[in-house]
Amino acid sequence: MATLTINWLSPANGTRLVGNGTVRLTAALAAAAPVPLFYKWYSSLAPDPLGTALDQQGVVLPVGSQVLTLAAKDQLEDTPAAMQAVQTAGMAGGPPLPGPPPPPVGYQPCVVHVLIAQQQEPAASATLQRGQATLAALAPLHWGRKAADGVNYEPNPAYHALNKLRYLWRFAPAGPPAGRASGVLQPAPGQLRYIAVKSEQGNTYPPVPLLRYSGPLPAGLGTGSYTLTLRVEHMDGAAVGHEASLQVNLT
Repeated sequence: MATLTINWLSPANGTRLVGNGTVRLTAALAAAAPVPLFYKWYSSLAPDPLGTALDQQGVVLPVGSQVLTLAAKDQLEDTPAAMQAVQTAGMAGGPPLPGPPPPPVGYQPCVVHVLIAQQQEPAASATLQRGQATLAALAPLHWGRKAADGVNYEPNPAYHALNKLRYLWRFAPAGPPAGRASGVLQPAPGQLRYIAVKSEQGNTYPPVPLLRYSGPLPAGLGTGSYTLTLRVEHMDGAAVGHEASLQVNLT
């Protein structure tokens, strides 16, 4: 089989997209192909291909840390028969390769981090009890995996080997009375429960995957109106992050 050399152009490995995941995917063949080719872009967090052209503009990546890959081959279909018939193919992008040994010459991994803060629970103007409250945010698709019991979810090591997203919630007094304390809740990984879109535990489940915290709010918070801000920030640079706020009432 003839192997194509594909040069990865964009996005750059380590790109951080804040607030939305819109990106341009571009690559180029090192030399003209001897046959017509078919292209597919992939994200490790997207169930379907992202596009089918060497220059794919306006692609929206999902929230989370993800590996991007481009595949090119001389067969359109992905059936077993079509894959066996491939005579010319190549790939670009992919995950970082652990060493040693060093990666092959010309290997160009691509991991992109999409930071989006989207509060799912509570609703705006909701009342929260300081001793026991529930907070939830939009989660990366593969943050969790089915646990051995076949019912619950546990952290997915394949995803967390790449993950650079950190979640925290801030509480700031809104309006009178003056003098009330602020607080920050930064749950440990074990305190965040992953809730999948398709739950097998019943007929009701969220429309998007969630990270849910259930427990006490930061000590010292007062009662009354507070601004609740979800922040999703990059683990290697807390200055890079996205925030979303709403008003709640603490009791």
